[in-house]
Amino acid sequence: VGPVVLAAMSAAIHGSVDILTPMHSILPTSLYVCVVAASGMRKSTVVDRAFHGFREFEDDYVNNIDSDSSYQDLGSHPYLLEDASESGIVDHYENGAKASVLLMDEGGMLKGRMDSQRMCKRFDGGDLRVIRHRRMVLVRDTRTGFCMTVQDAVFDDLRKSKEGRMFVASGLMPRFLISYATKSSQYSFLPS
Repeated sequence: VGPVVLAAMSAAIHGSVDILTPMHSILPTSLYVCVVAASGMRKSTVVDRAFHGFREFEDDYVNNIDSDSSYQDLGSHPYLLEDASESGIVDHYENGAKASVLLMDEGGMLKGRMDSQRMCKRFDGGDLRVIRHRRMVLVRDTRTGFCMTVQDAVFDDLRKSKEGRMFVASGLMPRFLISYATKSSQYSFLPS
């Protein structure tokens, strides 16, 4: 539960708060979290509860979206990206998003979908330069949080895959706070 709540807290502020590191770098409060747990340990329930406020905000927001409006015109933007391709993420920032959180409660979806280099840049809030439709797109300040819950067997398969080995070599995996749930506690959640 703890790492998922930390990811939600980080996501809530990383669009507007920066950290001055001991090395005198200024970085966003982006946090990449991976919770590895066996089937049935209520991973999705924890994610739903931790990010409930984001979903509630976005439910209200979706009713005001006009396909011709940019996020700047609206004064806000969707924040949770639960099923996004790399091109969709670039579109999201190109349309004026200031920050977002990639949320996967089935971490196996990560395989084959994310670009390690771009994920590393977004962790640091770095600029992305992307060639789209024969033109260069420069997307600045791509602050991104990431929260993934995944079954232990799926995570092991991902780590051992060619792509998983690249996550380590690229520096993406070392950016993650990885937590292994060892047993399920008996908590009851109040209905919404």
